Amino acid sequence: MKSNKSKIGEYFLKADANKQIRAEIELIGMEVKRIEAQIKETSSSPVLQNLQIQLKQTIAFQQKVENYLAANIESGTQKLRSPNIYGSEVTQGLSGYELVAGKDTLVRVFLGHDIPVFEKAMTSIPNQGKSKNYSSANEAKSIHLDFPPFDLPTIGVAHLDFVSLRIRGPRGIDIEIPGDLGDGKFDQFSKSYSEKDNANFYIDGSQFPVSGNYRFDVQFFRKGLLVGTHKLDDRSFHKTKDLRVLIIVDTWAMPVEAWNTLFESLQYVQRNFPIRSKIGPLDGDQTVGLRYKIIPRPFDVDFPGWAPVRALLDEFNLNQESDGKPDRAEHILTVRVQQDFESPLGGVGEAGPGGRVSGVTLNVNPPADDVFATLICQEIGHNFLGSVHTTSPDIDDVAAFNLRDRKAINSPRSIMFGFYTGNRNTDSFFIPADWKKIRLGLLEKDSTGPN
Repeated sequence: MKSNKSKIGEYFLKADANKQIRAEIELIGMEVKRIEAQIKETSSSPVLQNLQIQLKQTIAFQQKVENYLAANIESGTQKLRSPNIYGSEVTQGLSGYELVAGKDTLVRVFLGHDIPVFEKAMTSIPNQGKSKNYSSANEAKSIHLDFPPFDLPTIGVAHLDFVSLRIRGPRGIDIEIPGDLGDGKFDQFSKSYSEKDNANFYIDGSQFPVSGNYRFDVQFFRKGLLVGTHKLDDRSFHKTKDLRVLIIVDTWAMPVEAWNTLFESLQYVQRNFPIRSKIGPLDGDQTVGLRYKIIPRPFDVDFPGWAPVRALLDEFNLNQESDGKPDRAEHILTVRVQQDFESPLGGVGEAGPGGRVSGVTLNVNPPADDVFATLICQEIGHNFLGSVHTTSPDIDDVAAFNLRDRKAINSPRSIMFGFYTGNRNTDSFFIPADWKKIRLGLLEKDSTGPN
């Protein structure tokens, strides 16, 4: 695989980072001497207090830069000094998921701001002739000094203007991609899980085409110069197989709006299952994780026996084989729209492992478009997981992330909760144990998948 690392590298200037840091230390030292000279010449008590605070801040910052230089020399790398790094992760939705090859992935480095020049507990700053105690970093960062000290990057907002990620993996994979920094400003004082607050790398599943261990190295740039690096622990991407589904219409013809909802929902089905990225038709691109065939003609499914449904699935696969088509469908899904004379309905799935049939109803009174994908996932999930539901609707994971919409999820919900799920498509996930069990079930299928 050809690396585009050189394309990014051409844009940025190479610099001797440690030489720049030494020059910065020298400049800060000059500032220390300037403030000390001012203190000797000052007799006004309020001005003297301000100058003493400036001196304390500047000396503290000088020490921090010197420590940073020493750490660089000792490690042989350039650690990011500003903003702070509060950790990093590689995720496909929930932090407890084992990663699967071929699936869209988020690599993110949690960034924030630090003000080490202030005391952690209490800092007294004179302001307009009065003293005020600041007990928190958030309050202290807004302090205005009448005589601002040297331009310290640790006070105010930390900035970055570019970030890149190098990925190295099996079979010589070596690529580099740019990241998303939002507005490039970082003023939070602790780890934030918002998609707007960190260095985010949204990586297409095709960049992980095979299972195995992958290495991740991040570089941070400001004003075209490298200002820091961060190495993540290696991550293992596991084998999986693609989900192939035959979709049929139960009894009543579906209106256009229902078809639109179904196609939209399939995007979330692909996101939620431990399968490769993208959706497409059966017999098309064999690297697509969710492949389907739709028979739009209404069909009497004979629920709950489903005998005609099973026969139709078997017949479809025999025809695929006799016609020399590459795909078979391991699952069949019946879809229907709630009729005027019906109360809201849910779905049902044949209990696995080894289940093949599931059925869902799109409720329209009241509308349930925003939970339809969750319902589909639950019923197909039963084909792998059996009939058991989770006991709680909530998932305890502050790092939950919706990769389809590129949004952090504050209150993730369990797909497998309840006999009729009302959990929204955007916020719902399989719990990690179910994700793993489904992946292992997929591996038992005679389907395609990453090597």
